[in-house]
Amino acid sequence: MSSIPPSPWIHIGECPVCVDGLCRVRSCEDQQGSRHLYAMCDECEATWVKPDTSSPKTFPRGEDPLCPVCERPLFGEQARWAEPEDIVAHSDWSMAAIFEMPNQLEPQVSDLLVVDDIAADLDAPEAHRESSEHDAETSEDTPGIKFADTSYGQDEPKPGC
Repeated sequence: MSSIPPSPWIHIGECPVCVDGLCRVRSCEDQQGSRHLYAMCDECEATWVKPDTSSPKTFPRGEDPLCPVCERPLFGEQARWAEPEDIVAHSDWSMAAIFEMPNQLEPQVSDLLVVDDIAADLDAPEAHRESSEHDAETSEDTPGIKFADTSYGQDEPKPGC
């Protein structure tokens, strides 16, 4: 069974208001069935009716948020995140739109790990540790990565154990 690839996130840049979100493009249908676009920050919900974050912004009412263009429910059945087909129909938005796949926006686990991120090092900081015969050793093949002493617990039991 093949999976459906995710739709791209279409935005016009980072939010200048909260500096945490993307100004993602939304598509809404008015009472006459005509589609229009606006940008909305996916964090603070600031909205722009032009494809430029330096244009005037508005904030929807908290208890009854409405589309800034047609004043229908902001999250009603007629409104959704824009799709590529929506952008093509509006030349001013298509020139400003940035298309990114969601996985391009999220940091990958490999980008977050560094060689020093080893759980054993978190348990006992180097400054407070006493060296012992069971200290980890480094390998010539993997410099900087420490491997635990595998002989620990393999010795013969002594009386009283």
